[in-house]
Amino acid sequence: MSPRTTPASPAPRRNRRRVLLAGLVAVLAIAVVAGWLALRPGGDEPSTSTATPTTTSAPEPGTHGTSVLPTTSAAPSDVPGTVLADVPGKPQALAPVALGQPAVYSDGVSARLVDIKAITGEAHGIGETSGSALAIVVELTNTSGAPISLDTVAVNVYTGADGAPAARLQGDSGAPFSGSLGAGESAQAVYAFTVPEDRRGVVTVTVGVTPEAGTAVFSGAVA
Repeated sequence: MSPRTTPASPAPRRNRRRVLLAGLVAVLAIAVVAGWLALRPGGDEPSTSTATPTTTSAPEPGTHGTSVLPTTSAAPSDVPGTVLADVPGKPQALAPVALGQPAVYSDGVSARLVDIKAITGEAHGIGETSGSALAIVVELTNTSGAPISLDTVAVNVYTGADGAPAARLQGDSGAPFSGSLGAGESAQAVYAFTVPEDRRGVVTVTVGVTPEAGTAVFSGAVA
């Protein structure tokens, strides 16, 4: 009598089917996630926006305000005597000229007021007063044939027929003259002073470069 045989169990086939089905589900899940990421704006990185901060800075001295430099070329006749008698940078004051005209020193250097701007000044230091002010752009030109020092340049303003000194506004002024000015070169600097509108009938500006060369005197009415 031949031995009895037992038919093979279907379990292994069912297990393989389960593994294949699970793998197929996993592949489909991965495909769905990948498709969603592809359609998402910006991929997998969140969309961000950064606002650029805006900064404001004060304008350069002498570049703002209303120009009030008169165009007259007539020599001033109402320069305060107190100014001429005691100008900074003695030994002497040069012959006064109009505000818009150049002055020449004894050593060949020349000075002129490039512009006068009416501004609203702001007080930042001791003795300064906010309010109506004048920003004066001064230019020096060296035609002496040799370098000159600008470290001793002095610029002052006097107002009214009595020649009252005007207070300088450091915050509205630019860097003062300094260093050396070569032969044939020019340089500019801005000096701001508190000058009320009712004191502008006579405005006198003095510019001294060296004590030996004297002091230039510019005078006239400012609107």
